[in-house]
Amino acid sequence: MRSKTETISFRADLDLLRLIDKQREHFAISRGSWVRGIVITWLNQIDVPQTDSLNEDQLKIITDSLARIYLGLAKSTYLNLTRVGQISKEDARELVREHLGKE
Repeated sequence: MRSKTETISFRADLDLLRLIDKQREHFAISRGSWVRGIVITWLNQIDVPQTDSLNEDQLKIITDSLARIYLGLAKSTYLNLTRVGQISKEDARELVREHLGKE
């Protein structure tokens, strides 16, 4: 079940819109989706100390975060292949395993 969402909006001058458009075009997504992704990324970033000073707990947090991102990428790719790309579930599963599977 999806959680309740609310709309957040803001005004941007033409210079800012051009910068947003330049960045989002690479991903072929809307301005709102790009800005939302930037906000989510910024809010969820982890302050990573120098790698030589990472303790085991910090390394586990980073590893777990990367694993969740990786799983999300695999799920997103699968959904895009089956819904937008109209590829069969079996073929999509095989493509995801082939290109995103653990080596």
